[in-house]
Amino acid sequence: MKKHLCMLIFGASMMGLFQSAAFAVSGLTIDVHDTAKGLVHISYNTSDKAPAKVLITKGKERYTYQLNGEGRVETYPLQMGSGTYSIGVLEKVKGNTYAFVENRQVEVKLGSPDQVFLASIQEINWEFGSDAVRKSLQLIGKERVDEKRLDLVYNFLIENLSYDYAKVPTLKAGYLPDVDQTLSMKKGICYDYSALLAAMIRSQGIPTKLVKGYTKNTDVFHAWNEVKINGNWWVIDTTIDSISLKKKVHFERVKDAADYRKISEF
Repeated sequence: MKKHLCMLIFGASMMGLFQSAAFAVSGLTIDVHDTAKGLVHISYNTSDKAPAKVLITKGKERYTYQLNGEGRVETYPLQMGSGTYSIGVLEKVKGNTYAFVENRQVEVKLGSPDQVFLASIQEINWEFGSDAVRKSLQLIGKERVDEKRLDLVYNFLIENLSYDYAKVPTLKAGYLPDVDQTLSMKKGICYDYSALLAAMIRSQGIPTKLVKGYTKNTDVFHAWNEVKINGNWWVIDTTIDSISLKKKVHFERVKDAADYRKISEF
């Protein structure tokens, strides 16, 4: 999986602290009523459908996301803990240059640091009634032990999904997984695997992260999961395990965190 780098030129200064539930400027709405859950909802309707991005920062940490210019609401995580966040929306001006449409500061006090890792967000887009969630319910049934519930979904994915080697060269910047499509096609790249596991496990109320970075198990930019079981974050890599299973190579379900270098988490 290739890493797509975003080149941004910031053309506006920081604005003052903003504490209202939502604000709107020139077709833009930023809804912050769910910040206690670690979420912000953004919609932007541009006249020319110019590419737009969301930039969320807290201290020295920053995350950049795609934003549709068609007015559809998208949900983004505030996964960097409680504190002061800057939430910026930028629109493409020319080439790789983006200018701020709006940039505001929001004070975030999380109700629970893990709650954000239960939600449906842009990178892990799911809803109750979707195929992925229905499959999760079917697999888990009446099981109530979190570790066993994870096992049921994990085993299904590594046994039934295949890595889509032909997909990698076709990827475009801003690609986002479609978890129902991955389930239907039963193949995908690491990003697809980890988004699908996260959707299925989050829908069961188990905090799950989609993580991007590097591992000694592959020489390319990679995506995997961390799942909170019995108070601990377990490193789970369904992509590597699916490939290993088909090659009949021994592997352990819970990976050694020292073998993984996290760049970002969602």
